[in-house]
Amino acid sequence: MRVFVLVLLGVGCARPPPPSAGDEVFDQTVFIDPIGGLDRSDGLSERSPIQSFAGLRNLRPRTRVLIKRGSVMRVTGLKLRGGDETGWISWGAYGDAGVPKPILMGSIQVGTHGSALDGGFRGILWPQQPNVDGGVEIAPGNLWFFDPDGTMIGWGWRKESLADVQRDGDWFFDGVNQQLLLRWSGPLPIVEASLNTTQLDFSGQNDVIVEDWDLRYFGGYAMRGHEANHVRVRRVDISFGGGGTKTAQYVRLGNGFETNGNVDDVVVEQCRFHQLYDTAFDPQNVSGTATQRHLTFRDNLISRMGLAGMELWLRPAGTTLEDVTVTGNVFMNTGRGWGYEQHDHPGTVQLGADLFVSRNEASTARITISGNTFHQSRAVLVSEFHEDAPLSRSLLRGLNLDDNTWSSVDSPAVVLFTGSVGADGKTELGESPTFATLAEWQSNALVPGKDTRSVEGPAVALPVERTSVKRVGPFAFDP
Repeated sequence: MRVFVLVLLGVGCARPPPPSAGDEVFDQTVFIDPIGGLDRSDGLSERSPIQSFAGLRNLRPRTRVLIKRGSVMRVTGLKLRGGDETGWISWGAYGDAGVPKPILMGSIQVGTHGSALDGGFRGILWPQQPNVDGGVEIAPGNLWFFDPDGTMIGWGWRKESLADVQRDGDWFFDGVNQQLLLRWSGPLPIVEASLNTTQLDFSGQNDVIVEDWDLRYFGGYAMRGHEANHVRVRRVDISFGGGGTKTAQYVRLGNGFETNGNVDDVVVEQCRFHQLYDTAFDPQNVSGTATQRHLTFRDNLISRMGLAGMELWLRPAGTTLEDVTVTGNVFMNTGRGWGYEQHDHPGTVQLGADLFVSRNEASTARITISGNTFHQSRAVLVSEFHEDAPLSRSLLRGLNLDDNTWSSVDSPAVVLFTGSVGADGKTELGESPTFATLAEWQSNALVPGKDTRSVEGPAVALPVERTSVKRVGPFAFDP
């Protein structure tokens, strides 16, 4: 079953006030069962669930939309509808809390054999129509390989040219002939290909809640939105995502939670971000002036990010980023997953930093990063610090960075690079100041007063990076 749907959304102009604090009252619940439901049902009870988002009708504020736990759906490009000042719209799960969260897969199965080609390649036809959406290819983002029992046995590296396809799992997308050229010896396993679009889009929405879902195998972004206010994301698992490319560039996508444009009042809490190509959470803006404020990221587990745990930057000049709080999070093994390893093409940035201050052009204020644990990361902080990036320096100097725990962090732990990351993602680090340890960073004179009360030592009671999930339903996914 494939579910590629768009749910109609209402876009508001003025920002309404949120529903009263703690007043999450719902007078309607819609149940979705991907296996046992029927879209012609009313969906208003567990005995009469609908099967897919296509069966949703007449959504209104104070409604919950719940997917059955233990189920799996293929979903990408879902437009989440929000509420208004009279109440939230909530997207979540129902069923026994001991059963795994519903899994939303942003991938399609593209084959189990592939045509044998000269040079040891397998040719797998790409079933999607060639197209470009917002500068992003409608093309495969990553390949995932599974055995017949549904256990992930590996993934495939997309290469910039066919000449780079050298080892099993390497592949090149031939856009002219719409096929994947994959190197693989022996019987070909089940191949899932992620799509490059956003899984959940909350753009233009207010008063929306997402909780207790498991998002994975997406090529673009897990959750993304602009012109949105009063967003709550809770206990959502986001994993194995990213790798999609922008048009005619070798620029890769893959954030877990990203805000763009004007955004106000966002809370992301108790979520698990795991094995993403790029970044767990990323407030950003690239065109037109915008203001993002009142963003809170707390009590999340961020493990094995490819680029960074969190990025901080907005562009162009005239944008504003303020009142951002990052607290109680555990960052583990940043720069040690498959996402980091895929940053293997020459000249691009391999960071693996828990925090990354990129080329910022926004006015920033009241950004606090405290009470977090940084464990076994390649670096805690990497920041632009060259003369052509004065607002990056301003952001770093104004950052309230303190009361964190550093545990088994690589050296150097902090890099203030004096080069610049260009539009092609390439950088020249130059003579960048580096700080090997927390003690060196605490005593630095370039950006004084940072992490003065932070401590270095072994982390205790670390969470498990990922809960084991066995195969459920007709789809394959990793344990």
